[in-house]
Amino acid sequence: MKDGWHILKGYEVYVENNMVMYGIKEGHNGESVTAYPYRCNTTYGGCDNVSGEVKADTFRRSSLYSLQ
Repeated sequence: MKDGWHILKGYEVYVENNMVMYGIKEGHNGESVTAYPYRCNTTYGGCDNVSGEVKADTFRRSSLYSLQ
């Protein structure tokens, strides 16, 4: 995937070297806000920031990843 802005899972995300760096999502007041990719831990609960660590294809295919 080329560097730049892409739509993945309904989110606008910035991809660099095939890794998701950050994105834009709708905030509580309806405005666009910067958000970062997180992976939810289904075993222990909670979420970990994976900015620059998750490949774009993995982010798109897995239900464990979202922008927060």
